[in-house]
Amino acid sequence: MPFVQFTKITLFLALTFPCLTYAQNMVFLEDYNCSYLRRDQRLPETLISGRTVVMINTGTEQLISGAWKEKATELHDYLGNVKVDAVAYFYWQDFKAGRTATANFISLLNTRQIQNVVLFDYFPDTTRSDYAIKITPYSADEPLFKAGQSAWMIEGNELKDMVRILGQDIIRAEIPYQNFLISDYPEFFDDTQLLAKRRFPVYSTDIRIEKLAVPLFDSIEIKKPETIPANIRQEIEDYNRKVASNNRELKELMASYPYKYELLPYREDGRFYFSNGFQFLLMGVHARGITLRKMLDYELSRNETHYISVHTVNDKPVAVKYPIDQPVHKYYIQHTISGNVYIGDQWDAGANWQEGLKNYIDNNVAVAKN
Repeated sequence: MPFVQFTKITLFLALTFPCLTYAQNMVFLEDYNCSYLRRDQRLPETLISGRTVVMINTGTEQLISGAWKEKATELHDYLGNVKVDAVAYFYWQDFKAGRTATANFISLLNTRQIQNVVLFDYFPDTTRSDYAIKITPYSADEPLFKAGQSAWMIEGNELKDMVRILGQDIIRAEIPYQNFLISDYPEFFDDTQLLAKRRFPVYSTDIRIEKLAVPLFDSIEIKKPETIPANIRQEIEDYNRKVASNNRELKELMASYPYKYELLPYREDGRFYFSNGFQFLLMGVHARGITLRKMLDYELSRNETHYISVHTVNDKPVAVKYPIDQPVHKYYIQHTISGNVYIGDQWDAGANWQEGLKNYIDNNVAVAKN
């Protein structure tokens, strides 16, 4: 499950891109309500007169091989043929890498005056269809779109034919056409200023004397369950059970931490932590390795194909290699007063949240003890 600051990410917390269907509809989960799309095959009125963002969800194999970008380029050509002006492309997990990252990306979309969203699933040989496309109006007031709004959807194994059908439906809908200058190539986004304050490439030795706040995973609250389709409520209940399980595991993992800490719900207002005796706050992000290294201002090399993640086992360093495009979990500590962050002097990301958390904590404790 995606693990971002142990808490309700500003949008679409967990259950990820392909989950939760309502009459085969796309669904996302937000902080305080459940956002889902209603499949009525209505196309946005600005689809061929306004700007569109494309959100891509795919598997690790397609990320590592680069096939997802090749497929996005193919999709871009087909969309251009039917006059859809797709001006921004995101890999879904990069877009929701962390609270700050997502907010910054949303601000970017608002600045670019995005009017429509294309959700593109690419899972070859793993689902009943290789591709799924869902199109809905963009909402600047809600994260991407509002709960229950209309959407046009199609699934299939031939992308060209799927977009051809989209083009036919665009003609039938007689929506106004104004997109005359469409880029020949897709523009991918995977970087934003994640850290607002100073970045220290070290582990903090002050954890020996200062209390650490460790936010819990947060369950999803449904304020008006009667307004949510029954199968979506079931998905939320399943997710909340997973949250409870992860919180139990989090408690077990932190039990070996030798210094002062407390597990507690995440608070948006950073002043809460300082006023309650916490000097440090544990934070986490989850995205492709190359994306996180960009966001956290690590040096990058064009020749790198893998990142070496180092963690401490029995006071000895152990290294694991991950392809640069593999999604990983990375943690850091934020100073609650200044907002400065300590990311560590080793790249210590893990393949899952448990591994990423343990790597960072073990490395930091090893430095603090010396």
